[in-house]
Amino acid sequence: MKSKKNDYDLIMYDDGVPYTTSLIISNKTGVKHKNVIELIHKNLDSLEKFGMLILVKDVMQSTRGQKKKVYYLNIKHAAYMLMLMRGSTLVKHFKRRMIQRCFDMSDQYNASTDKNVILNALIDSDECAT
Repeated sequence: MKSKKNDYDLIMYDDGVPYTTSLIISNKTGVKHKNVIELIHKNLDSLEKFGMLILVKDVMQSTRGQKKKVYYLNIKHAAYMLMLMRGSTLVKHFKRRMIQRCFDMSDQYNASTDKNVILNALIDSDECAT
């Protein structure tokens, strides 16, 4: 099954590390951002078992020029958050798309890793020696 084009904005990369944000979760699930933030705060201890959460105050995301809190979540944080969210139709749709996107990314990574392993093996072999 192919991911929809807009599924590629569910997960981004920073130095090769996949992440998403509280704002993306809010936008894609139809849950108010303040409610996503409240869910993060309510479950902060559990979420931090999956790594440190990064909080950024982003002026660009604000509607009134005030700084808006945006959490950056790794994939484990995001999966845990999705587990905690109630199952409205939009939330269920987002969960399915996020899971599919994670597996697509994993498949792409594994395919590129396999190619690199094969290429490195060929380079190291006697067949490619000059």
